[in-house]
Amino acid sequence: MGRVVIVVGPTGVGKSRLGVEICLSLRGEVVNADSMQVYAGLPVLTNQVTPEEARGVPHHMIGMMNPIDTIDFDIRRYREMTMPIIDNMMKDGKCPVVVGGTSYYLYSIIYNTLMPDIARAQGDDEGNDHQAAPLLNND
Repeated sequence: MGRVVIVVGPTGVGKSRLGVEICLSLRGEVVNADSMQVYAGLPVLTNQVTPEEARGVPHHMIGMMNPIDTIDFDIRRYREMTMPIIDNMMKDGKCPVVVGGTSYYLYSIIYNTLMPDIARAQGDDEGNDHQAAPLLNND
């Protein structure tokens, strides 16, 4: 299995720029992990990368949800949409570079820990993190 690069940090530290640089070096594509950048029509408010800043690197999960009509977009839906994108990139020999600062989104990609029904299925009725198995090889 290939590697997944994760770039995380607070607002305004250059995550997007670093993600693009990594993609250019590793034949990668960016997968957004910012809870606000998934919404369309808010590029300035959410500081979405411009085409110039993207430098030809494909970006996924940015500006694809209508903020007015979407009331049911949650962590589960984010994960259901994101994991096939990552899987397809890896099958194509590309390096997924997950970029963002929304920890919950990042955790949903790395672990199945934050979804109580999955944790319960693994025998933990409280949905505690200690029962979860990693979804990605994060060594």
